[in-house]
Amino acid sequence: GKTTTASNIAISLAQLGGSVLLIDCDLRKPSIHTAFGISPMPGLSTYLAQNGKIDDLIHHASENLYLMPAGPTPPNPAELLSSGKMKRLIEIMAERYDHVVIDTPPLGSVTDPVILSTMVDGVVLVVHAGRNKRNAVQRACRELSAVGARIFGVVLNNVNMKREGYADYQYYYYGYSSKEEVSEN
Repeated sequence: GKTTTASNIAISLAQLGGSVLLIDCDLRKPSIHTAFGISPMPGLSTYLAQNGKIDDLIHHASENLYLMPAGPTPPNPAELLSSGKMKRLIEIMAERYDHVVIDTPPLGSVTDPVILSTMVDGVVLVVHAGRNKRNAVQRACRELSAVGARIFGVVLNNVNMKREGYADYQYYYYGYSSKEEVSEN
């Protein structure tokens, strides 16, 4: 879902040649460290709750791609993420890297994504087909707009292509592949 999308955006930007930092701001259920096989600590929460060096938090994943894991789950994630220290960290990282991609908790479950949306250039909503209702997505867009967030776009994931009548779309689009080579995912 959201973590896979954020990770793939970061990887794609890195492959295009820009330096990219992917920050795991899901302090309640972090997963960037698992996805990339890095240590979860120290991480963002360590830096925000204590004093430390930013460079100690950053892992070099591959050419042009750097990761900042979430760190240990703090008792007060929203308070840490809304701090001036967090805002300054994003500003420092934006000066240091060509792109900063932030993975947040799902919008609507906690205030963290709305708080962070005020500190970044823009937001990409990740919508799970068949799970997220249209009115919930519209409400999320209104909530983000109310705080002045700029919505770059929406990613619709987990679409059942067979159910939507596009079962052979990949085959026809990728005409050089056989049906057996095309993933059903």
